[in-house]
Amino acid sequence: MRATNGVSLWYPTMRFLAMGGSSTSALKVDVIATLPNGTVETQKVATVPSSLSWSPTQVVYFYANLLAAVSGGTTSVQFRFTPLGPSGWKMDDLYVDPRKGR
Repeated sequence: MRATNGVSLWYPTMRFLAMGGSSTSALKVDVIATLPNGTVETQKVATVPSSLSWSPTQVVYFYANLLAAVSGGTTSVQFRFTPLGPSGWKMDDLYVDPRKGR
């Protein structure tokens, strides 16, 4: 699954609700961004442990927002979610968060 959003320097984190997996599985989160020279880069930014009930993930810093400084104030990013292991996942409510004093 992929989600796309435009971000600026003031939006360095994301989080979401997730449920699923098993004791031997996790959910990998990648950020995909296009560099100013046109190169597309993918970077793993988190591995979410399994959860038997709906719960918010930890705050995930994805750092691709720093590209906004050289690309006119905002940059587009995509997040890719890949289940690791045999069990499925459910996700909801992905938020790209403002910094808010962190």
